[in-house]
Amino acid sequence: MTLKSGIWSLDEITQANKQDADTAFHVFMDEPTMSAEIYELKSGQVDPQKPHDLDELYFIISGSAEFDSQGKSRAVGPGDTIFVAAHIPHHFHSITEDLKVLVVFSKKEP
Repeated sequence: MTLKSGIWSLDEITQANKQDADTAFHVFMDEPTMSAEIYELKSGQVDPQKPHDLDELYFIISGSAEFDSQGKSRAVGPGDTIFVAAHIPHHFHSITEDLKVLVVFSKKEP
C-alpha cells in the first residue's frame, strides 16, 4: 500500500500495513528516485531475501537478529543502520525478537 503524503508516523504505517498481513514487506512510499517500506520478520522466521538490483539502506526499528553480508555476520538491533550495495547477497538470521526494519531502496541502478 502506498500512502499519499510526505510525513508518516510509525503508527500510521503500521495501521495501513495490517491490510497487507500476508507479506513481510509493506511499501509505504514509491517515487521515481526511491522507495521505502517496512520489513517485518517474526522471531525464528527465515529471511527469504535474494540480492537486489538496487542499493538499499536498512534501519532497525525494533527486534534483534544477526545480519549476514558477504560471509560476515553481525548482531543488529534497534538504532542500527545497514547499507547493502546492489547485487550483494545478504539476509537476516537467528532472529530472536520480532524484527521491524525500515528499508529504503534507491531507484538508480549502479
